[in-house]
Amino acid sequence: MDRVISHFGDDIVYHNIPMEALSGLAAVESYLRAAGPFEHCAWEVRAVAENGEHVLTERIDRMTVRGRMVALPVMGTFRVRGGLIREWRDYFDLASYQAQLA
Repeated sequence: MDRVISHFGDDIVYHNIPMEALSGLAAVESYLRAAGPFEHCAWEVRAVAENGEHVLTERIDRMTVRGRMVALPVMGTFRVRGGLIREWRDYFDLASYQAQLA
């Protein structure tokens, strides 16, 4: 987690849609650390597109949560400035995530 967080700018905005957006490194770090711990987590990147500061990713986030494997298709968008992620938005189906944990 430390390695992931080291790529964020202090002014990061993280919006894990359909949930509420978070602003600032402290808020994003707190959320991400509380979301886990995952027994396993891997991102299968299917496609990447870049245009200047903007990067789009199509991926499948695979994680093990409380012994259950979750495979979640995600469309993510990042804005990178000065080598750091300043904006991060992920679009996914919350109902699919919840059903896999049920």
